[in-house]
Amino acid sequence: MIFSDFYITRDFKIEILPTDYMNQVSDVLNKGDRLITVFRPIDGDFAVKSFKLSFIEELKQRFEVDTKNIQELLFQTVTAFGVSLNNPPADYIPPDKIELVVVYIKENVATIVKVGDISVKDKSSGKFTEMFEGKSNPLGPNADTQIMLKVVDLIS
Repeated sequence: MIFSDFYITRDFKIEILPTDYMNQVSDVLNKGDRLITVFRPIDGDFAVKSFKLSFIEELKQRFEVDTKNIQELLFQTVTAFGVSLNNPPADYIPPDKIELVVVYIKENVATIVKVGDISVKDKSSGKFTEMFEGKSNPLGPNADTQIMLKVVDLIS
């Protein structure tokens, strides 16, 4: 597979594939913030289409109702999408799954949520290494998934 590097800073990157859906928007929840989403389809693109159409709106709605910390908001939003993939409104349950990375940046602090195998790397001692230990399954029907979360200071 051929990966491309999407640099968030010169010392922080996400490795993306040509089939990944990537989006970056500013001023999402607060003035001056940034939200970067990378959605990777597994066995079909139904889940990715669902996420990319409504993820930001869902996050905004949750923020308007309860402005708790961003870690909780991102975790709850990803969890809600995982539940909806397991309980679609029709009788048909699409077999596809989704891997994702969501990065919310405000005031040089990045909150990162990761599900699946998308590489998120930072530079340490001149070499890029994976930021997350362990592995999680993609979100999707009957998937036992672990949502990984990390908060990093982008200035250090």
